[in-house]
Amino acid sequence: MLAGLLGPEPASDNRLPATAAIADSYDGFDTEAVEQLRRDQCLMADVLRLGGPAMSTLAQNGLNQSPEQLHVTANSEYWTDTPLALHHATIHNCMRDALLRILASAGFQVEEADGHAHGSAVHVTGHRA
Repeated sequence: MLAGLLGPEPASDNRLPATAAIADSYDGFDTEAVEQLRRDQCLMADVLRLGGPAMSTLAQNGLNQSPEQLHVTANSEYWTDTPLALHHATIHNCMRDALLRILASAGFQVEEADGHAHGSAVHVTGHRA
C-alpha cells in the first residue's frame, strides 16, 4: 500500500518518466560562442593589465559591453579598422615620431622605416660627425 502512494516504479532502463521530450529538444550549449567570449575577455584583461591609461580605458569599455561589442573591440587583426587596432596605430605613430626626434637630436641620421625592409619604427642610416 505504501508503494502505491509514492507513485509508479521507475522504468527499468533508469530513465525518468516524461523527461525524454525535454532532453531531446535541448539543442546543446554553444561552446564556440563561449570560447570566443572567453578569448575576447582574456585579451581585454591583458590590455587592461599591460596597456597604458588610454588602452586600459578602451579595454574596460570593451569589457562593459555586450559579447558582440566586446568581440568588435577585441578584434586583434591589426589590418582591420577596429577600435583596438586604431588605438594601437595612434600609439605606435606617436612613439615613432618621438623616437625620430630624440635620435635626430642626438646626432643620428634617421628616417621613418620601410616596414617591409627595416621594421616598423625607425631606420638609423648613420651618425652625423
